[in-house]
Amino acid sequence: MKILRTARAQTDIRLDQELGRGGEGTIFGLVGRQDCVVKIYRSPPDDRKIRKLVRMAELASPAVLRIAAWPIDVIIDETGHARGFIMPRVTARRDIHELYSPKSRSIAFSEADFRFLVHVGANIARAFAIVHGEGHVLGDINHGNILVGPDGTVVLIDCDSFQVGSGQYLFTCDVGSALFTPPELQGRSFRGLRRDRNHDLFGLAVILFHLLFMGRHPFAGRYLGSEDMPIERAIAEYRFAYGPDRRLHRMERPPGTPPLESMGQGVARLFVQAFAQSRVANSRPDARAWIHVLDGLKGSLRECASASWHHFPSELGSCPWCRIEQQTGVRLFGMRLIGAGPSGRVDVGTLWSAIEAVPDPGLPPQVPSEKPWSMPPGTELPSGALLRKVLRRIISPGKIAEADKAIHTAKQEWETLLRHWRSQATNNAFISKLHDLNATKVDLESIPNLRRRRLAKIDEQRRADQKDRYLDRFRIDRARIPRIGPTRAAMLASYGIETAADVKQPKILRIPSFGGVLTTTLLEWRKAHEQNFRFNPSEPADPHALAAMEHELAVRQQALVAKLSQGRLELQRISQEITAARELLMPLLEKAWTALKIAEARRHAL
Repeated sequence: MKILRTARAQTDIRLDQELGRGGEGTIFGLVGRQDCVVKIYRSPPDDRKIRKLVRMAELASPAVLRIAAWPIDVIIDETGHARGFIMPRVTARRDIHELYSPKSRSIAFSEADFRFLVHVGANIARAFAIVHGEGHVLGDINHGNILVGPDGTVVLIDCDSFQVGSGQYLFTCDVGSALFTPPELQGRSFRGLRRDRNHDLFGLAVILFHLLFMGRHPFAGRYLGSEDMPIERAIAEYRFAYGPDRRLHRMERPPGTPPLESMGQGVARLFVQAFAQSRVANSRPDARAWIHVLDGLKGSLRECASASWHHFPSELGSCPWCRIEQQTGVRLFGMRLIGAGPSGRVDVGTLWSAIEAVPDPGLPPQVPSEKPWSMPPGTELPSGALLRKVLRRIISPGKIAEADKAIHTAKQEWETLLRHWRSQATNNAFISKLHDLNATKVDLESIPNLRRRRLAKIDEQRRADQKDRYLDRFRIDRARIPRIGPTRAAMLASYGIETAADVKQPKILRIPSFGGVLTTTLLEWRKAHEQNFRFNPSEPADPHALAAMEHELAVRQQALVAKLSQGRLELQRISQEITAARELLMPLLEKAWTALKIAEARRHAL
């Protein structure tokens, strides 16, 4: 247990157990302090780094300490040399990239839906706003520098790389990631580079795009030209793959990704503004603009009628997540474990008895045209060939035309009423609804068998699922794969290839610039991990697959029960409407048929 000393407070501290390791140093706990940790550099920092840490400790405001693991004192060893710094302790948080894709999100944030993503995005913007408000610049923006808690709060880490101070006391950020670097800085050395907030705002927009668009990079798309288009070059040339001018830049977004408009017009406008080429200085939307728009988006989200785990902007006509799930077969949200099977035991017999109790109106009675007809008393017409011959000589053509018109009118009235009768008074609608409900009953009764078949299939898939879960441990962006650096890893992620389990030849060959050599390299990397896989027959089936199956069947059962319960009322309504239609229409039909027959008789008499 090593004893060190704080430079400002001049108090001794004792290092506790090691908590983690990074590229520059190791994180230790502090004996007797649960609120702080210590970062000890592997190599002693130089004078400039020490002066920067001292200055950062002086600038440690309460606002910054709430959202960042900010240096609050420098640590010196027994010889008086600086070895590291003390900072607030960050607990129970995960890297932001674990919230991006459905695969990692289902494990790290199993209950997260799109509302949570928007909430986290607004909190990221708030953290940027605080840092900028204190006069600092993050500089090195990347996935590993932002941690997210289960409540959606955000903490920035690796703050000792931030750009702080001003004038001759400006301490620059000498590192960075090209994938988050704005076009105007692409290709430039970071060492000694003075950055401003507008540069940070490009990186902020890239982070938010990854978050809202399922881990996709905004400049990773399909280039329609013949040459390669790495992400860095696409950034430098403003080739935003989702923007309104993407066709002008010969870019297409990757398949299975939502269009820019699916986030609502406010969010889409800010992304276009952040990634578009402009001659106006500081033209990118600042952090407060993102806070305003994302808070507004969160308030506008509505629940999808087809999938309760989907939420989308109310200004859209339909749910974008449903379309993507149908296209890709990947469930985007709502992957929390659900222990129970289909909810409750359903008494199908009772439900069906209530339906059968609804009276069937039966076959409709005969319409007047299907029964013998006789002239009503008092309306007999003259008959006899001689009389008709005399009448034809004295009846004018106008009288004949009037009689023909009367027949036409009476026939139209009859045919109209007959159409109403056939559509409203027969029992066809009743029989059709009853058949539909019977099919629903059969579906409901089949759920236990369906569940057994699904369980058997999941059990059969245990070996493949175990292998996939094992291969999912090996992330491409964390691996050392020849010729696969951060740029190509980001391109792979934009096409849904994140882990060794995703590495499959047909998927890789669909990605621009990934030919046979890179495909072979990735397949060999996967194969090397596959060789270490051992099937465990005693390990149960994938709990997430079981949960998804149980949830799907529970939702299905609930819908079928509701359909049968409502179906009884609908069937009752149909029966009542048929009976009422018969009572209303039959007298009208009899009257219309009599009118038609009398009109025909009178015309015949002429």
